[in-house]
Amino acid sequence: MNIKERKNNKFKVVILSTLAVLLSSCSSVDVRKELLDFTKDFSIETVKEKYKTADFIYEKEIYHFGELKGTKKVTYTFDMTEKGKYTSTLEFFCTGEFITNEFPAYKKVSTYPISGNELPYVRETIINDETPKMDYLNEETFLVDLNNFYGQKTDSGYTKGMYYGDDIKAAFRFQDMMEISEDGQYLTFNSGYIIDNPEDGNISNIYYKVNKDGMLLESVDSGFNKPHENPETSYTATINVTY
Repeated sequence: MNIKERKNNKFKVVILSTLAVLLSSCSSVDVRKELLDFTKDFSIETVKEKYKTADFIYEKEIYHFGELKGTKKVTYTFDMTEKGKYTSTLEFFCTGEFITNEFPAYKKVSTYPISGNELPYVRETIINDETPKMDYLNEETFLVDLNNFYGQKTDSGYTKGMYYGDDIKAAFRFQDMMEISEDGQYLTFNSGYIIDNPEDGNISNIYYKVNKDGMLLESVDSGFNKPHENPETSYTATINVTY
């Protein structure tokens, strides 16, 4: 499954994307010891073995001149605790400007095991009130979708998933925006309001919280494109995940 609406359209969903240009020219920095200690055991292999279930919620609102113009909610759950009996459910709820051919007012995609068929899993897709569409797939194909929840492999590590470990290490240049909780259980990142595009005046704020395994727990992405009291376009997008 590709959760990236969720993270953008799947799960905005890359939270560090607004920093990408800066990261590309990043030089080595002296990283605070507390950050090195917190992140030293981050591992995609560990989280894939440890996190076999998840409940994910993404919500976004967009406004024009203060008036709500659209909402989007995406929920995703999966269970990989028992081989051969994996399940997942993905739902989209859209209003206003978020309704498109790809994302109708309502869409639900459920994948679950079946018996008596050459391919052991069925993917059932429901769009609005239409008759469900059934597709069949093998376990290997389903696992590719499930594993995308954690992240997708790139030359620089895993990204675009709920595992933020590699993204955090790549962003140590911005360690002043990172804090470890007093109990040592969480890392938070808060960019403060930054200018995305000086020509357009786009401003955004990025916040997220991960646990000691580098797995996302919550995030807030908000912004507007005209820095005055009644911005022309503004948005807020949140993600909350439980495991």
